[in-house]
Amino acid sequence: MSFPRLDWARVSASEAEAIRAALRAARGIDRLGGRREVLAERHIPALYELVRDPAVSDPIYVIAKPVTPASVAAWAAEMIAAQGRGEGLTLMNFDVEGALIGFTEALVCPDFAAGEIGGALRADHQGRGEGPTGFVASVDWLFDEIGVRRIALTAATDNLRSQKMIDRAGFVRRGEIDSPRPDGSIRRSVYWELEREVWRQVKSGEL
Repeated sequence: MSFPRLDWARVSASEAEAIRAALRAARGIDRLGGRREVLAERHIPALYELVRDPAVSDPIYVIAKPVTPASVAAWAAEMIAAQGRGEGLTLMNFDVEGALIGFTEALVCPDFAAGEIGGALRADHQGRGEGPTGFVASVDWLFDEIGVRRIALTAATDNLRSQKMIDRAGFVRRGEIDSPRPDGSIRRSVYWELEREVWRQVKSGEL
């Protein structure tokens, strides 16, 4: 997780633990639609086949490049461990025929009730409106089911498609930051934040 700052107020120990419990239990994933499964070791070969395509993996800075079976396995192991700590959850998204078409990744700082969302879609599913629809559903889920108060997001400065999607969802730009990659290199990123109450106002049409 690469939040540019953690000067937000800490929440109570009970609230933080409730967030951890919700992530460990994968609470409310049915509301995300489609066929979704919590990432497990058995998914790693299919996950590698998904992200070995540069059209899928190039914008993803959390998986070490070049994308190899080992780099994907290392990332998957860390995300599985994050769920065990109650600090993250990764969901595999399958089509009706059982083929992996994408994933959704949530990372959370329970002590600050703050989270971020990432993910990817198979190349032949990109540009069909599935990304923005799934993104909005994921924001709803992270606020309402997991219980975070704030979501922070980054996107590469040249990733205009993601930037437009995030802007349209009502996130507020907070400038640019340097996002560290696993290999130690840096990706320059646009940074956004959104508060839970502001999101609810956006959804209700009050903003």
